Amino acid sequence: MRGGKRNGSGRPKGSLNKESIRIKKKIAWLLGELEKTLKTDIKALNPKERTNLFKDLAEYITPKQQRSDQEGNQAMTINLNFDKQDANA
Repeated sequence: MRGGKRNGSGRPKGSLNKESIRIKKKIAWLLGELEKTLKTDIKALNPKERTNLFKDLAEYITPKQQRSDQEGNQAMTINLNFDKQDANA
């Protein structure tokens, strides 16, 4: 087979290259080293600073919720249409 894409060739989608793996290992090591001092640093923050830190870090763990504007008792209509499909098609 000449030219074109071959199934199964190349790096699988989402896989890491050697440099990415090396950098992730260094970051993991650094975070492990900083963990000892981070605990005391966080405890030294005042309540407002701790709350802001938690809020800022939470968006990396949980998806941001989309805001919706709802004023009063506005009616909303949702129409769902289900088309019957032929099973033999």
